[in-house]
Amino acid sequence: MKYIVYELWDPGLEQPFYVGWSYTANKGKARPYEHINEALRDRQGGNQLKLNVIKKVLNEGYEIDIKIVFESDEMDESLLVEQQLISKWGRRDQGLGPLTNMTDGGEGTVGRIDSDETRNKKSNGRLGKRH
Repeated sequence: MKYIVYELWDPGLEQPFYVGWSYTANKGKARPYEHINEALRDRQGGNQLKLNVIKKVLNEGYEIDIKIVFESDEMDESLLVEQQLISKWGRRDQGLGPLTNMTDGGEGTVGRIDSDETRNKKSNGRLGKRH
């Protein structure tokens, strides 16, 4: 199985706005395009910051530049490269760079910072439920 790490770039900038990874057995090189399709469908939820950047670029008449920056047979290696790139470029939600990523990379949601609105929605959704 092959793994890829990719970057989504706004053609007007000299830096990416999102870094992601995927594996070829499931979504392969189509995964970066799924982000664009989500924005075109005006999908709500998930990473709205990323989707808003995609919509802005498309509304300005440009295309998202997708760069496959790494390929490997090893998932751990790909996850490490994703984490390194996110660290290198910096996350916007942490005030460290241009990336709209909501995690530090790799699997899961390690390092995710939810907005106050998202935290309130999650909290209200759990009210009255046993945990």
